[in-house]
Amino acid sequence: MISDEALARMATEYEALATVSGDACAYLASRVDAALDGMGFSLAVPIETRFKSWHSVRQKLLGSERERRSLFELQDLLGARITVLFSRETGPVCDRLADQFSVLRRYDAAARLAEDQFGYASTHMVVRIPPQGGFPNTDAPLLAEIQVRTVAQHLWAAASHVLQYKKESAVPPPVRRAVHRVAALLETVDLELERVLEQRQQYSAEEPELRSDEALNVDLLRGTLDAFWPPPHRTGDEPYGMLLNSLENKGIRTPRQLFEIIRPFREAVLAHAAAEAQRLAFLADRHGVVDGKIQYSEGSTKYYSIRVTDKVLERAREGVFFSHTGLTWGALAMAEGQKLDLSR
Repeated sequence: MISDEALARMATEYEALATVSGDACAYLASRVDAALDGMGFSLAVPIETRFKSWHSVRQKLLGSERERRSLFELQDLLGARITVLFSRETGPVCDRLADQFSVLRRYDAAARLAEDQFGYASTHMVVRIPPQGGFPNTDAPLLAEIQVRTVAQHLWAAASHVLQYKKESAVPPPVRRAVHRVAALLETVDLELERVLEQRQQYSAEEPELRSDEALNVDLLRGTLDAFWPPPHRTGDEPYGMLLNSLENKGIRTPRQLFEIIRPFREAVLAHAAAEAQRLAFLADRHGVVDGKIQYSEGSTKYYSIRVTDKVLERAREGVFFSHTGLTWGALAMAEGQKLDLSR
């Protein structure tokens, strides 16, 4: 049991740390974001960070038998949550985090559940943040807890937190059957989403050339474009569904029809893309990038502002500009007699 004197001392310490908690949360979010960059999938929700409230800290200190001399000993004073769409993504995410942080502890919350507890599950990682990246003006490293979970796990965690149904004995008997159904359904969601991914992989593994007369769908379109355009042009999250709708509106129903239309314009579109990449890299070098924009003027009447990202500029310097879907739209435009304009 913590003494009143120690509790008062930590309250003072908390007030000092709270004034710079925003900086610590921003630093943690940036490190997590950097760790996940380039993984090739989208998070279900943006990365969440939080600094534990004094009420929660106080309750934890009062309820703990462990004697603590400083709040820096708490492993979850600072926290981040990463919510992924599919359970197979949790492992790679945790491995990336392990490369980015000094990990003190990693455990699966589901493994700690007793038989009468419900499906709160996520992977927890306790990491060490150096003083210069945590709270300024301190010499001590900060501990932070990062949780990695799926959407289904997040939904149950949020609901069980509000309902306070952590184990069966906490649930009124008339409600228990419904709670069990919900917990089972959410676990089933994760399992069935995995089944979707497995079946999709099996389908995508088939050679597109062997299905040239099959009706186009999102996955067949992706494979078709992968076989047609150079690999470096592909980006991680392309609007295949939007392109598919456009093709359907043009009466293009199969890969064979698509190939017949865009094949004559392949080299011209790639040359246009290379010129666009060279032009963008030149403008960035000449005028610089400020707040994610290249701004320049031509004469006294024409003013240009081009919004760019570091990734776009990196691709441009490698001679890559359009994605697979962008190249396809360019070829379709040329097929319709439109001229691709480099004067913008």
